[in-house]
Amino acid sequence: MLLASLLLAAAPAEIPAFDRAAILRMCAAKEGDDLDGQYECLRDEIEDHHQFMTLWQADKPERREGYRQCFAEKWDEEKNLPDWGMTIHCIEKMADPKLEVADSGGRFDLKKATAHCEGEKANPTTYPDGSQSGQDMGACLSDAAAGHRSFRLIRAKYQRQRASDTLKALDYCERTWVTNEARYDWGMAIFCANQQLSAPMMIAGLREIK
Repeated sequence: MLLASLLLAAAPAEIPAFDRAAILRMCAAKEGDDLDGQYECLRDEIEDHHQFMTLWQADKPERREGYRQCFAEKWDEEKNLPDWGMTIHCIEKMADPKLEVADSGGRFDLKKATAHCEGEKANPTTYPDGSQSGQDMGACLSDAAAGHRSFRLIRAKYQRQRASDTLKALDYCERTWVTNEARYDWGMAIFCANQQLSAPMMIAGLREIK
């Protein structure tokens, strides 16, 4: 409890706006002369922040305390910046597959997710960040539930905005990773969605950098 209190005290009381200029400086310091590395770093930060804010704004209000705790625990005191990637990772570990079945009105298919995780255990997938799937059934199911939750809430956001081009891109991700070839990989579906959304977010973000 003491550690949690100290972490909450170190992080801001309110979720801060995305500080693009500070993130650019952080990425430049991290990647040095590697301009492509700086670009990838900035893109990852923008994607992770977008995913966090979608969850923060669209998920059930009673879940905000858990999200706030993840935000505080992953606050980078040295850089005085949020670690959006690790915050998302923390939130994903909190996902409950049975709750996602209920929250999604049964659209998250736990039987298919279990079959997918059993297949991943036998033949692990190496993800773009170098991690491997299928190492633990419970973790795999939590990741699947987290991916479905994020995808579901992101889709709902763009449905409200009637953003047809974005919805088509999300349809592509779902076809590729969930409905085609008997796949049911919501982890890769949300990764695909973040990739599809990153280009317009990058353009919008760069326009605001002074």
